[in-house]
Amino acid sequence: MSDPNAPVCLIEPVISDQQPDEAKFPPIPQAVDLASAMRAINTLSGIVRTIIGQVGPSSNTGGSGSGGSGGGGSKKKPAPQGRWIQKSITRKDVKVTNPDDPSQFVIVSRVENLTMRDTVTGEAWTWQNTNG
Repeated sequence: MSDPNAPVCLIEPVISDQQPDEAKFPPIPQAVDLASAMRAINTLSGIVRTIIGQVGPSSNTGGSGSGGSGGGGSKKKPAPQGRWIQKSITRKDVKVTNPDDPSQFVIVSRVENLTMRDTVTGEAWTWQNTNG
């Protein structure tokens, strides 16, 4: 069941024709013993770090090294930032009670106001909770 008073985003998404280059991931070695299991884990760990943007793709296949988790590299890319950035946010702690048993409840941090800024145009967007 949806709330007719819930906020709705009417902004059309920006769809780009440009796609990022395909990432080349190393093959994951089959784990048959402890050493090969460690290589497989290191390879998977490197792939996950590449996907979430902690490191760039490399040709390291997780052989005798650490699986691409360098510690002294200075060519780290900054984390990608979206077009819209959070300018301010106001929260309020709210007690949510089980309607069948008022002794059961949780305290949640509800967003009351949120202001975002477009890094390209400088336009500001503000949302305010109207559900009290």
